[in-house]
This record gives sequence, C-alpha cells and structure tokens, in this order.
Amino acid sequence: MSFFYSISNHLLNFDEELKFSISSDASNKGNIKLYPLALRYFTKVLGIQNFILDFYSESNCTAIGIYKSISEISKENNLKMHNLISYGGDSAAVNYGIHNSVFTNLQNENDFLVKANCHLLHNTSKYALIKHPLDIETLISKIYNHFEHSSKRIEQLKSCHEFTDLEYKKILNSCQTRWLSLFPAIQRIIKNLDAINLYFIGVNSDFCPQIIIDFFYGKSEDKSIEEFHLHFIYDFMELFHGKILILEKENTNAIQLYSELNDLYVKLKNRRSEEFYGSFAFKNFNKLSEKDRILFKKSSNDVYNRALNYLEERFDFKNSIFKDFTELSLLNKLNYEKVMKISKRLNIPLEENQLFDEISLTNSILEKFSMDDKYLSLEKQWCKILMSSDLPNLEKIIGAVMAIPIGNDFVERIFSVMKNLWTDERNRLTIAQVKAELCIKFNFSMTTIL
Repeated sequence: MSFFYSISNHLLNFDEELKFSISSDASNKGNIKLYPLALRYFTKVLGIQNFILDFYSESNCTAIGIYKSISEISKENNLKMHNLISYGGDSAAVNYGIHNSVFTNLQNENDFLVKANCHLLHNTSKYALIKHPLDIETLISKIYNHFEHSSKRIEQLKSCHEFTDLEYKKILNSCQTRWLSLFPAIQRIIKNLDAINLYFIGVNSDFCPQIIIDFFYGKSEDKSIEEFHLHFIYDFMELFHGKILILEKENTNAIQLYSELNDLYVKLKNRRSEEFYGSFAFKNFNKLSEKDRILFKKSSNDVYNRALNYLEERFDFKNSIFKDFTELSLLNKLNYEKVMKISKRLNIPLEENQLFDEISLTNSILEKFSMDDKYLSLEKQWCKILMSSDLPNLEKIIGAVMAIPIGNDFVERIFSVMKNLWTDERNRLTIAQVKAELCIKFNFSMTTIL
C-alpha cells in the first residue's frame, strides 16, 4: 500500500453515485516525465474538495498511455468511471484533440463528460498581441537585462528616479511559461516610465538594443506611438489579469465561469465598437501625428478582433453548458425548467416531481437569507441550503456542477510545491518520497492543540 492511504478509505462518506472530476498535467524533472492526478468532488458537509489521487512517472506520453494510467488509478481507488463528470488538463492536443486524445478516450466510458480546459484567458491575450507592432515581451526582457547585471546602471537609474521624484523599484522580468507574470512587469515600467525614459535619453544608444532605441528615441511631438502602444497593451492586459485572478481563486466554481467570461467578452466588444483604447490614448490622442493615429487605431483594433475571434472559437457563448449553470448562482429564484435542463445535459437521473418541490423549498430558504448569508461564497451558500433541508435531487445536481473545475490551478500548485521540495540540495529523493510529501501537504488538514 502506498504511503498515503487510499482516497476511497479517506472518503468514508463517498456516495457510490457521487460525481467527481480528474485533472492531470505533465512536467519534467531532468529526463523524468511526471504526472500528478488530482481528484475533485463536492459534498454538502465538506464543500469542494481537491486531493492528490496519485503522483507518478510515465514514459508513455501518448493519449492512450495517459488514459490507461487514469483508468487504472481510478479503479485502484474504487472510483467508478461512469461517475466521472469532467476531465481537466492543459490545451495540448494530447488532452483535447478531436480524434484521439485523453478526453475522447474517457468519453468512450462516459458520453456526458465536460471539458475543463484551462488557460483560455492566458492564451487569448497572448494570441491577440502576437501580431502587435510592439513586441512587449522582448521590450520588457531587454529593459530588464540592461540593468540586471550592472550596479552602475542601476545607480544612474536611481538618480533619474530622484530627479523625477519617483520612488525607485526594481525592474521586473516576465516568465516565458507564465503569461500572467507579464502584467506586473509592464505595470512597473509604466509607473516608472518618466525616470526610465530620462535614463535612456541620457545614455549612448550604441549600448542599447534596437527595440529600446525605437521605443525611447522615436518621438512624434512629445509622445511616441510606442508609448501609446505600451499603455494600450497594459490596459488590454488589465482586463484579462483581473478575470484570471478571479477564476484562479479557490472558491470560484463552474457556476460562475460563464458570467466572468461573458463580462470580459462584452467589455472587449464595447471597447472595439466605441473605439476606446484606454484612458492614456483618450487623453493624449491629439499629440500623435495623423499618420500615427491611423496606425495606432489599426493595430489596436486588430488586437480586439483577434481576442474576440479567439474567444468565440473556443468558448460557446450561446450554448455552453456553463451558461446553463448560471441558473444556480442564487442571484435569483431557481427555475424548474432551467434546472431540469442542467440535469439532462449532465445525464443525472432525478425524481422530477420531487425536484419541483425541492426547488420551491430552496426558493423559500433564499428569501430568508440574511445579509451575512449573502456575503458567503456561493459554495458555502449552497452547503448551507443543502444542510438545512432534505434536497436529494438538487444535491445531485449541485454536487456534479461543483465537481467540475474551471482550470488546472490545483495541479499547477502541485508542481510549484514539488519544485520547492525537490531541490538540487535534495536531489536523492525518489518519486515515492516526493509523492508522500505532496500528499501530506495537500491531502491532510491538521490543527495543532496547545
């Protein structure tokens, strides 16, 4: 038996028909390919639960190989594959390819499987900006590298901060594998732009990369089009950054996904239709030449168009099952017909007459909710409702929907912790030992009694 006990032994209250999801991802440790397998489920007593089901190495990285591992590990833990409601992974073809992928293989066992594809917003923002005339990733990287290894340059930059009455803060770099890290790096540049601009104007451009020369030396009147591009990219990415932070919160669930994505989608459409390119452009547009105005508007509209097209191609805003889930948001009374539609789309058998009575009872409970109740997370609100009365049919639906992840954040956190555990100084650890430490970290909740 493995170090960490079987999940099925831990879940003593695990109903045989309880819906669950499985998420996976892959990462390398040297020449070893590692896979964590995560389990997610919901009960009215515990709420949403995430566990490490397994952590293993696998040389067969094909869709069939990953599928077989998932199937075998699930059976070892007495998890019934017909109760699998969702599979989560990154957007690689091996996970979600049309003809032969992990998802299509799992669908052979369960037709009613929901995709929990992650990184949609990361990929959208990156795709939207890939053709933009300002290569923002390169610019950030070149500015960072210019100062990183020169104390003399840093001291000169500090002097420029003092002259412009700005507090000096270190230039940030972005991580190539983490698009979200680019936003704070851009934010740091913008907040210190006057000082950085003063520094580069005062140095010999022969020591600067061409992208820095183009950005800081190409003036049109007293503002450069490159500066407009920078502010536009910042304002554009701020929309995505805010939504990503919301969707990566532990208490955000599948019921809320559609509302957040649709809100972003509408904001992008409104900015495009109203030709709004951010407050900086709105205030300073007259400082650009007519030629640069045309170029700026074209490049900015291209970004909006690419973002909207990417979202429309990869998320069905009209018929997505996540749109149906919004009926369970508790912002309004539950509608019997709409709740029934969710149960049918998820293939959840119910006592339909009894469900009507349960919905009526739930609506009466909602009317009595206090302000404190309404400030609870949606997950806790549903736990309170389901604990307050016997609602077996509604409990099945909520359990299934809450079990669906909206990203791969939990699995990615496993890798982050793994890197902190499995360091160069602890390079003799075995996979089994790393697995044991990870399971203690994520699967156990302990309190200390003094």
